[in-house]
Amino acid sequence: MSKWFKKYRYQARARVRLFCFPYAGGSARIFAGWEKLLPASVDVFALEAPGRGVRMSEAPLSDLRAMTAIVADEIRPYLDVPYVFFGHSLGALAAFDLARELQARGVAGPRHLILSAKRAPHLPKRELIHTVPFDEFLERLRHLAATPAEVLGEEDLMRLYEPMLRADFALSETYQPPPGTRIHCPVTLFGGEADPEVPKEDLLAWREHLAGPVDVAEFPGGHFFIHSQREAVVAKVRTIVEDVAARE
Repeated sequence: MSKWFKKYRYQARARVRLFCFPYAGGSARIFAGWEKLLPASVDVFALEAPGRGVRMSEAPLSDLRAMTAIVADEIRPYLDVPYVFFGHSLGALAAFDLARELQARGVAGPRHLILSAKRAPHLPKRELIHTVPFDEFLERLRHLAATPAEVLGEEDLMRLYEPMLRADFALSETYQPPPGTRIHCPVTLFGGEADPEVPKEDLLAWREHLAGPVDVAEFPGGHFFIHSQREAVVAKVRTIVEDVAARE
């Protein structure tokens, strides 16, 4: 059993298996409870990368291509049923790169790819924060509103999480998609209507990397609508996985 995935529901006769990829600083725990909002025939796995959750004692990885190569090996035993990838922010990039890697290896890819709250990877990088001094790093985290204020105010706690957070931002900020890469499965782009980090045109720019049909779903809220609009987000995911199941 791979330590790379938290299995919220795992059954031999699943109709569809949903793999979820968290945002920077997130762990598999952010997807806890999704299995209760999805059909009983749908498995729910969530990526648990080193440096967080039950793997807190392990050194985090800062090279996405290197991490993808490992995850591509780890995920293979679980690709025995039709599957869907969902990734939010950094997780969208991780899901995309894993779909790309599996496609390059000749492995049957996801039946559907959901890319949520992430700018297309070929766009010019905005300010890089994984190398800035500690105080600047905290200020950027405050701006993103991804970390509770009470946690940001605890310097010892932030020092503990700092290596993992910096590594996660490095995964995103240093990633370059291989030239000519285009994913062939259907894709849905999720966006927040008031997300200052990912304007709609930057979300739609993913089309440069996609060869299959592309749909767009927008939700009220900012970058972390995955939490503020949790039920609506999972309802849309449910529609997608049920459509995949119906086509199998």
